[in-house]
Amino acid sequence: MRLPYVDQYRAPFVEPIGHLAMQAAYADNNLFALIAECSKADLAFTVTIDTAAHELRVWNEDAKSFASQRIALIVDPGLRNEALDALSRYGSLKTKRHRAIHDAVDVAIFGNDEVGYAPKPIQIEYRKVSKTTTESWENKITPEMIASLACEMHELQKDIDHITYVLGRVEE
Repeated sequence: MRLPYVDQYRAPFVEPIGHLAMQAAYADNNLFALIAECSKADLAFTVTIDTAAHELRVWNEDAKSFASQRIALIVDPGLRNEALDALSRYGSLKTKRHRAIHDAVDVAIFGNDEVGYAPKPIQIEYRKVSKTTTESWENKITPEMIASLACEMHELQKDIDHITYVLGRVEE
């Protein structure tokens, strides 16, 4: 496989990041479908998949609120709780995915003249704690960790798909 020059140092991360990106895209699409399906319960709140996608693309407080309001329309309490749990997992995994990819793609040269030099992922996480303060710490990330995250995302997207399917059957 031919990669851009600097990406040769990221090569171990390429395949797991690809799987993570695919599973995350499936999870996004399944969440859009779930929100559209939830909205069918109340015609006053009906939204299309396209509208759900537009409202949820940027995962911020407004998007979370929009999704939560639609999920609240699910009449069955067990199914509603499953959907709320999936929504919570979605937000958490979306943040982990974002962090993992950024930590894996930043590459630097480590080492010294005695042991030699080697390019490695920087693995530093920066988090803004206030408007003026940013903290950083080492955030170990490996290809295996990213692959595991892809598997978690796969399970989530399947769970969301199942909830949407059951919700559609309940409404029939």
